Amino acid sequence: MVSAVVRRQVGAGLWLLSAVTLPVELVVGWLTGGRYDWLRQTISELGVACGETFCSSAHAWLNGALVLAGSALVVGTLLLAP
Repeated sequence: MVSAVVRRQVGAGLWLLSAVTLPVELVVGWLTGGRYDWLRQTISELGVACGETFCSSAHAWLNGALVLAGSALVVGTLLLAP
């Protein structure tokens, strides 16, 4: 059986892993070649193949990072629960 300390450490590490979305979002936005407006457009436009104003060639990377972050938060929460 895994000790409570190890469970908490892994759970906290998974919560920190959820921060992976920010650098991926920055890279995917940069890969649009300046067509993505950071102040006026939502993150959702980076996650679709073709939005209203541009096509995001790396949309799969952003979607994968969001799935990874969500999964890490769920599993981390379960590990941190008493």
